[in-house]
Amino acid sequence: MSTKLGFTFYPKDWWTSETYFTLTLTQRYLFLECLFIMYSNNGYLSNNKDLLQNRLRTEITNSDWEAVTKEFLLEGKNFTSTSVNKRLKRAISNRENGKKGGAPKGNNNATKQPNQPKKTTQNNPPLERERERERESKREIEDNILLEKELKNKTTKIENIDEVVFEEVNSTDLKSEEISQKKVAPKKRFSKPTIVEIREYCFERNNQVNPEKFFDHYESNGWMVGKTKMKDWKAAIRTWEKNTFNNQNQNKNGQQQERFIGRQSIDTIQHNATVGYEATERVRKQMLNNSD
Repeated sequence: MSTKLGFTFYPKDWWTSETYFTLTLTQRYLFLECLFIMYSNNGYLSNNKDLLQNRLRTEITNSDWEAVTKEFLLEGKNFTSTSVNKRLKRAISNRENGKKGGAPKGNNNATKQPNQPKKTTQNNPPLERERERERESKREIEDNILLEKELKNKTTKIENIDEVVFEEVNSTDLKSEEISQKKVAPKKRFSKPTIVEIREYCFERNNQVNPEKFFDHYESNGWMVGKTKMKDWKAAIRTWEKNTFNNQNQNKNGQQQERFIGRQSIDTIQHNATVGYEATERVRKQMLNNSD
């Protein structure tokens, strides 16, 4: 008697399954061959395509191999199938139950149990067998549905954990980045100007600040403004304009001093502009009279 287990194959289930319609004719044959090997190898099939090619003595394309093996589960270096494992367990259970009726081997004192008379057969055995197949098919479908639900629940839990971890890591990275930016923010250091820079800035602003006097004043006190270190020498020049030299527009007798733009006073510039305008008007009137 053969020690290998057989299995029950229902063509109706195979022809109506989703796998049957998604595979090509060649892939269907390859799929069935893989199932046969699993049944004869305790539910496992090697993931080495070359071994299966040598066994079937034909070449298997990568596309056919991937289309068929995606229907199975990969455990280590072997493929397996949930439905195959269920059928093998049921077949092993049936074989063990059949052995319980006989005496153990090697026990001479054991008395063999008499064969139990067979129960009366049903009125229509083929119909009963068909119903049993349908019940078994329904049980298998229900088992597959429960298995899919368990896998979905596990996947959902893993995704939720990943989202929580991602949010915590992301918030931690943002906080550390903000802290590092605050720490790394460089301080603005004061750079002492030269007399040339001071002179150019005073000329740009057209003020009456003496660049040499400004430089000597702050050079003598270490570029301090009161008790603090100077931060912006251009702001200090603007302060000199407002607080010191605007008050010097008046002389010691309280008389308004003459204001200058460059080397000319403002009054001189205004006088020259008025004289030029009057001369232009006289020439224009003379030209009008000559034309008449």
